[in-house]
Amino acid sequence: MLLKIHFNDDEITRFFEENGFKVVDFTTGHFRSAYHNRSEWVETTVPGVVVNGRTYEASRIFEQVAEQRVKRMVAPANLETKRAIEKAIKNQK
Repeated sequence: MLLKIHFNDDEITRFFEENGFKVVDFTTGHFRSAYHNRSEWVETTVPGVVVNGRTYEASRIFEQVAEQRVKRMVAPANLETKRAIEKAIKNQK
């Protein structure tokens, strides 16, 4: 299953700030293909979450948190889900 949702930097920043975290500008980078089979380092400034003196790229942390929460919301482990699984299996026969 594929679910695509887009959050911009302002929404991600607001998410962390509303949950009590400090967000700062964070410089990160990646290698990009260049001419003649070469790569060049490209730096970008993105929101970063500060935790215990270390800064982490906010979008990556947000993606992991959102994925975990959506999975728990869509497929929780409880009695209602167990009954739905049993009903689906029964309908397969």
